[in-house]
Amino acid sequence: MYHLEKEHKVDFSKYCVADFNPEELTRRIALVLAEDCLPFNVVASTAFKDLLAYIAPTYIVPSPQTFSSFVCTNLVNEKKAIIAQQLSSIPYMSLSSDGWTSIGSYSYILTAAHGLDLEFVFHTFLLDVQPVLESETGQYIAHTISNACATWGIDNDRIVGVVTDGAANMKCAVTQYLHKPWFYCLAHVYNRSISLALHQTSFADILAKAQALSNFFRSCSGPKRVFEEQQELLGLAIKSLKLETPTRWGSGLKMLRRLLGSRAAIATSLILVQQQRVRSSVPNDLTPEQWKAVEEAIEVLQPLNDAYKYLSQRTTATLGAAYAMLKFSLDELNCIESAEHGYQPVTCDLIRAIFDDLQKRFTDFCGHTGDLLALATFLDPATKDFFFLEDDARVRELDNAIAACKRQLACIENNPPAQVVYHNSKARKIFPAEMFISVAESSSAEIELERYRLLSRRCFEEKVSGPEVWWRAHRH
Repeated sequence: MYHLEKEHKVDFSKYCVADFNPEELTRRIALVLAEDCLPFNVVASTAFKDLLAYIAPTYIVPSPQTFSSFVCTNLVNEKKAIIAQQLSSIPYMSLSSDGWTSIGSYSYILTAAHGLDLEFVFHTFLLDVQPVLESETGQYIAHTISNACATWGIDNDRIVGVVTDGAANMKCAVTQYLHKPWFYCLAHVYNRSISLALHQTSFADILAKAQALSNFFRSCSGPKRVFEEQQELLGLAIKSLKLETPTRWGSGLKMLRRLLGSRAAIATSLILVQQQRVRSSVPNDLTPEQWKAVEEAIEVLQPLNDAYKYLSQRTTATLGAAYAMLKFSLDELNCIESAEHGYQPVTCDLIRAIFDDLQKRFTDFCGHTGDLLALATFLDPATKDFFFLEDDARVRELDNAIAACKRQLACIENNPPAQVVYHNSKARKIFPAEMFISVAESSSAEIELERYRLLSRRCFEEKVSGPEVWWRAHRH
């Protein structure tokens, strides 16, 4: 090496491994394991050790036990400290809770928190995922949610409301044991109504035949190969068929869409498969009338699917947006049912069932929120004028919202949170600067509310940002 450096001017520095911190490398490996949900024994594999020996020859890879007992535990503690600090910066928050069953048939209860910090930045935190060890009564669920909040130091007074599905035990936990406003998760509303209509109306026979076709061309290797060959010959995209699962949102629509898109390939494949010897019984194809009903059902279900997808794609899904979207869906279904679309009776039955069930859930959605629904809708710049309601209902809800806002302002003035610094007017942390008149002229909350009400409503269709961005831009 000395000879090469002196006589041939070879620079070996560029071939040397850069200095590294073994502790930092260990930490980064632990991050990879945690974020990608990899088993700890990955670090014991020969291939992994060879890779690190090539990258950092002097590095000694810790054992899986070291990662599980010390390294990842330290990472968890670091992350908890960061989350606890962020949670402390959020004066008020909402919770969401749901049940979940793993692939191994173990049940869990999830609790998450959502809120805006004082800079109007939206945060969501997964507080806890607890295994279900007892009967899932309302009391048990409430106890699980309360423990999750206590673990993170979230006082009961900071919780505005709780979002869950429509299960009786969830509603009981929130209203009777936690004594908080209960909000119906809109995604559950849509998917539950659609699932019940698909399975409990005359469309159920078509759904069963569609499910049988999908399952046949998915699970049987021979028919599956024939089906893919036919898709290719017909110039169709080679896509496997989907199965409808009641707990998988939108799966019914996906199955029907995939079937309709491959209708020609299904017809030819069934003919070819019947000429072959297959162990499974070959299902019957749908009749022309049933295919027409599938096409009509897709036409009806697609707007509903788009509605809850729109909300899920927003940076912040507000109560106001959920209120408006559910009202839009009911109005659209009502128009479809009233108009002369020439739908078959089976499709009309499906529409009526969805509308009736959505109407009941809409009443449930509005009936447990008290003033909060009107107040939240009013404070969302995209829904502040209740444009989606009829004239009488719009005026009534707007009056309720303004009255609720006055009560909130009075409460804030009398009992300001310690961490919030207020300016001259009691509403200046709530309403944008351009709505204020000078304090010398008036500091009346009524005038400030009226000026906010008269501001132009933001476009409801805007997906780029939530209302918190608008408030952050207009704060004073």
